[in-house]
This record gives sequence, C-alpha cells and structure tokens, in this order.
Amino acid sequence: MNGAGQIGAAKAWQRNKALAQHDALLEVKRLRAGGMPLRQAAERVARDRDGQLIDAAAGRTLSLSEDTLVRLWYKWDAAGHSIACLLPAYGKGNRKMPPDLIVELQRLCTMDGCDTNTTAIKQLKRDWARGQDIPGLGDWRTWWVSEYPGMPLPQVAPDFPFSDRTLHRYSTKGAERTLGNKGRAAAAMELPSQKMDYSKLRPGELYVFDDVRLDIACIDDITGRPTEMVAYIAYEAGCRYIPAFCIRPANAMKKSDVDELVVNTLQTCGLNPDGHTYLRFERGTLTMSPDAARILEQVTDALIRVIYTGMDAGRKYPGAPADAGKGHWMGKAVIESLMRKLHLGLMELPGQRGNHYKNQPDALGYVGHDKDARLGTALHEAQQLAAIQNLTGGRVKLNLGLLYASQAAMAFRAAIKFHNEDRGHDYQGFSKLKVQEVAPGVWEDITP
Repeated sequence: MNGAGQIGAAKAWQRNKALAQHDALLEVKRLRAGGMPLRQAAERVARDRDGQLIDAAAGRTLSLSEDTLVRLWYKWDAAGHSIACLLPAYGKGNRKMPPDLIVELQRLCTMDGCDTNTTAIKQLKRDWARGQDIPGLGDWRTWWVSEYPGMPLPQVAPDFPFSDRTLHRYSTKGAERTLGNKGRAAAAMELPSQKMDYSKLRPGELYVFDDVRLDIACIDDITGRPTEMVAYIAYEAGCRYIPAFCIRPANAMKKSDVDELVVNTLQTCGLNPDGHTYLRFERGTLTMSPDAARILEQVTDALIRVIYTGMDAGRKYPGAPADAGKGHWMGKAVIESLMRKLHLGLMELPGQRGNHYKNQPDALGYVGHDKDARLGTALHEAQQLAAIQNLTGGRVKLNLGLLYASQAAMAFRAAIKFHNEDRGHDYQGFSKLKVQEVAPGVWEDITP
C-alpha cells in the first residue's frame, strides 16, 4: 500500500497525530538548516509543541519530548520525509493454521511407523514441494495466487507457510500418537490408570493368576536341549501369599495345569467366608478353561466368580487391520510387581538372560527349539556336555555351566518359600511389629 493509501486508511486521530509530528519535524529541519544541533532543535520544538490538541472531540493531545523527536527524526529522514512512516505499523498478526491442515498433520503423526512428529512434518513438506493438494491450503500454486495476488508465480514451491515450531505445537503427543503408531496396548501404558487398594480385601476374596517366563536359560533334563522355564503362579492379593504354582519347560504348560492350580489354591487358602471369591486371569491363550470356570461358578452358587482382564485390541480406523490382541496387564499390576521381585531373587543364577534381548549376554545366543544354529557358546557347550552325561547314564557328573530344568525349578521353589516367609516387606496394608526378648524365649511387643 502506498503512502497516500496508508494515510487514507488510518483513523482520524492517528492521521492528525502523524501530521502534527510531521510539522514538528519540518521545524526541526528548518532549525538544523540554520546550524542548530539536532538535540537542541528537538528540545526547542518539543517544548513548544508538547500538549498540542490533535483531536478536539476526544480531547487527545500530542505528547512530545526531546528523545521522541530525535528517534522520529532518524526514522522520518530515512523514509524520505514521508508522513506514512509516522503512522502505527500494525501488522496482520500470525497466520492461523487451518483446521483441515491440523487434522491432516495429526493423521500423519498417527500413521503406522511414524515414530516421531518430525517424520510427519517432513512428509507434509515433501507433499507441498511436489505440488500435491494439502488440506486447508490446496497446492502451492493456488495458495500463492490467493496470498500474493498480482505477483509472478515462482518456478519452484515456496517455503511451507508455517514454521516447524508451529507444526510441532499442533502435532499429536503421548498416548494419542502411540495409539496410532503401535495400537491400544502400547497407548494404555501412557494413559491414567486406576489405583487399587488391596489392603481392604478380606482373606480369600481375590486370587490373581498369571504366567511368567523366567529370565534363565537352562538344559532340559530329558532331551538335553536348551530351554526356557515358564511358571504359572497363584497369588492371594490381600495377604500377598503364594498358595500354589506350577513350573515347566517352555511350551509344556497346558490348560489342565491351570485348572489343577486353581483347585490347589482353593484347597490351601479356602474361600472368602464373608462374600464372593474372585479368580482373576489375564485374557489370553493360557488361562482357565471356560468349562472349568463355568463348573466352579455353578457348584458354588456363584460364590466363586471367574473374571478376566480386558483385551487391548481393535482397529485404529475403519478398514485398518486389527491390532494383535493383548491382555490388559494393568488389571493385575499386583502380580506383575511380584514377578519383578522373583526375577530379582533369581538374577544371580547361571544362565541369566535378562528381561530383554538387548540385555542378553552374547555367550547365550538364541534359546529355543527350532534355531539351534544360533546358539551361543555357553548354550552350545552345555548341550554337548549334557549329551555326554546322558550317554553315560548319569555315571559321569559334568559341570555344565548352566542349570538343568529341575535345578531351576528348585531355585524357583526356594524363591517362593522366601517370599511367603518374608517379614521385612513394605506391602500395602501391612505394618511392622517391634518386639524384644525380655527373657529366654519370652517376647514382648514394644510397638507404640
């Protein structure tokens, strides 16, 4: 917009103020032409014109000082003594992102494999540079004509209209992005969870069952091949007691083992005498059979109720492939905490492989039944020694360097026994009793 257009578009009081400042600066120019220094001329003009009426209706007056006139002088002189430079330079403000563009950006952020928002932003910019239609903007040629009418069209696409900082501000974060990238099970870990208070449970009110793979590589007693150990544990959630468990080599656990485990648990700890007894399982392949659960509920007139955690599965959008179903582990966090304690209790046993393949020692290699070619040196040597020992019928005892499955089971049984007998824990709902031996075999409570 030219100077005349700017002056005509300005408000009346802004225009009058600019004209008064222009007249003051012309007077400063006249005094300077007579040899007066700039500051002295500005001081004299400001003293004479400060308080000059510029809008009688609103009672506005001109506020001038020596410093203001000096600052305006340099600005006015650089602009060629233009009145327009004295008008307020109000900009258009920051351009707001169109809602359709925000939706498109967030869609890209939640696509499979888009692990960072930067990946989605780069994709959006690539589409822009290729001339593709961007929701909320159109292609860059249409955008240029609407934003800069009359300007020649550039040969290549201009920079994307919004900065990376702005795009990051509107990108998805946290559970929303994880839901699209990895599915419901991964997103559930970033969402708020309900805190459960187990200290109010009555004896026999809630039993939690779950399986766990031990972080130990060992040798199968029968086949002499490397294997993993899997345990299925029953947990009395109120008193943190383990009434029963089953441990077997990998892939040997059956549903009948779980059904038998439930029976042993109820025989050991009994039912809740004041109400229902709940058996909680993770919904999955290795759990109590539906027929056995139905029989238990029927023969006890529903005093026993079998419940399952939810399944984290579904489709991210219509037409998308279904996520792999996973049991919702947050519904049984109390036994997940127990599993960690047991892992820590067994971590010094030979053959420790860690809780993740990245933590596994290179000497172990792969533990399994179908890929023996990938065995590490420790497992390969232990397998060879076990074969020699089996050929001798056990007459020759060799140091394998790893445990047999039966030895790993004995160590796991000892860890369970230690847990059940532990008195120094800080579990929810438990308090510590302080006692002293006041006489031989005589103990007295000193808890305040």
